[in-house]
Amino acid sequence: DDGVHGRESYAQEYGAGNVYLIKDLVPGPESSRPHGFRAYRGGGLFNATTLETGPELYWAGWTMGTSYSVRLVADVVPGPMGSNPQLVAVMGTVALFYATTPQYGRELWSTMGTPETTAMVKDIFEGPGDSVPTSPRVLATDHDAYIVALTDVARGNCLWHYLAKDNSLRFVADVSENTQHMALSNGHLLFAQEQPASGAELWVYDGGDAPPRLLVDIIPGDKGANPAQLFAWKDVVF
Repeated sequence: DDGVHGRESYAQEYGAGNVYLIKDLVPGPESSRPHGFRAYRGGGLFNATTLETGPELYWAGWTMGTSYSVRLVADVVPGPMGSNPQLVAVMGTVALFYATTPQYGRELWSTMGTPETTAMVKDIFEGPGDSVPTSPRVLATDHDAYIVALTDVARGNCLWHYLAKDNSLRFVADVSENTQHMALSNGHLLFAQEQPASGAELWVYDGGDAPPRLLVDIIPGDKGANPAQLFAWKDVVF
């Protein structure tokens, strides 16, 4: 906020002190409140709010390598209401984000940076209910992602596998409400979840049709070791 344009998107040239206002999305001292930036295709995707669109997904960056620009990626909810997008992953040319619509609630969407390539991946929680848990739980690579999502009130959370190449989402397994702390190693997905017999312990999904299995019961019985902050390095998960 420079005191004239409100809080807007700026760019600074690498190795130089020059700072540029990319675009005053809301002209004058009011702000478009850009936030949630993710690097994407020579620039960045972010959430910004205007009187015309409400909070929607925007892109800022170089245009033809000569100048900076900002453009609306997609007006998911036409008009001033907005979909309040939250970016959760970028996989090459594909970006995943959560967005809220009156018809489908808060669901997973994908985009390749244009209105024509922006669409809901799947209405996981059918109808106007929200599939996103209290906070998004997404682990992405450069070509796929694992997502914990609320499927319905009766089943609770499920684990899903997303493939960027065909924009598909496949059900993997029912998991517990507090499933989180995911990491990938050699094609195996490790994650923490709580079950009545083991408490909160480390589980593994090996891919394919086989369901996840308990990897190790660190504290035998139902107390659980509460594994957290998983981190993969080469062939080791810490």
